[in-house]
Amino acid sequence: MNGLNIDSIFGRAWTLSKKHWPLLLILVIVSSMTGQVVSACLQPSAADQIRMITAMMDNNYDEVTRIASGGSGALLGVKLTAAVVISCLLSWLIQMIMQRVSWQCVTTEEIDLTAQFKNCLKGYLHYLGICLVYTIVLVLATCCCILPGLYLAIRLMFVPIIAANRPELSLGETFSRSMRLTKGHFWTLVGYGMVSFVIVIVGFLCCCVGVLFSEVVLLLFLAETYRVLDADANEEDGFSVQDNASDTAEPETTDMSEGSEQAPVDSVSPAPANEQDNVSTQYGSTDHYQK
Repeated sequence: MNGLNIDSIFGRAWTLSKKHWPLLLILVIVSSMTGQVVSACLQPSAADQIRMITAMMDNNYDEVTRIASGGSGALLGVKLTAAVVISCLLSWLIQMIMQRVSWQCVTTEEIDLTAQFKNCLKGYLHYLGICLVYTIVLVLATCCCILPGLYLAIRLMFVPIIAANRPELSLGETFSRSMRLTKGHFWTLVGYGMVSFVIVIVGFLCCCVGVLFSEVVLLLFLAETYRVLDADANEEDGFSVQDNASDTAEPETTDMSEGSEQAPVDSVSPAPANEQDNVSTQYGSTDHYQK
């Protein structure tokens, strides 16, 4: 078992971030701009914005609503709802791609972005459903009480990356797998969260531009932590399977009398020449079968 060592995990994540930062940084930028792009597509034109400002100066808010929505206030609500839904769908798709690429960074040397994108499109609905349930669970737990929300946030922190990289697992199996990986590592993972918070703060201090690179480091930090815990869990499962197999196997019994010797199994004496001749004489030659 490798064990969960935050120092070594962060060190490897930092090394990988220096190697793979261009691709991951592009994905982070695209993810952060998704909402702004969708909102910009629904924004009024420059002329309409001038008319809206004029109407606001005249305290004519009905006219502002009409211009912003292109019609009535109800239409404005539909547009805003559509913008939120489209933004969330695109954001989750990009997050899924980032989860798969970061996992490939910590497990392999080569990154096939085209293949990852195709795989994400195939398993997107599965990933989307699990992430929706995951978000609802955390929101409900936090609304009930902050402490249960924090506890579940730690125990279920690997649900998104598991759902992205193991689409064969069902909803319950994905949640169970995350609970299994975090079992016995709760306080260590709390330390992981504190380290992640420090990384974000350092990114803000670097003229706010460092936040983008800090997100790259955090992606690989999460993926490497998941890799270590997943490897340990697989190793434990392998040992348990072998132990169960050895426990259930029946001992081999041999009935040997005292003084008797066991004949070697792999030594077979050839038949004597006269016996082979007798067999050929009895059944005839096999040459005509070959013909």
